[in-house]
Amino acid sequence: MKWWGIVLIAVIITGGIILLFDFLGPFQGLKHERMLNILTIFLLITGLTTTLIKIDENMKKKH
Repeated sequence: MKWWGIVLIAVIITGGIILLFDFLGPFQGLKHERMLNILTIFLLITGLTTTLIKIDENMKKKH
């Protein structure tokens, strides 16, 4: 498995855990604002990871 695959899985697992804690845990008092912040960060990380994958693939094609 490529390094970015591992990164992507780690991001998904981390996001899932954070969301689970958000629904179940001690963060319930913060609700929507916190959810939006987490989702924004999650989407940013996912977007960056996807960009890195594309760059990585393009580099491999050139060589």
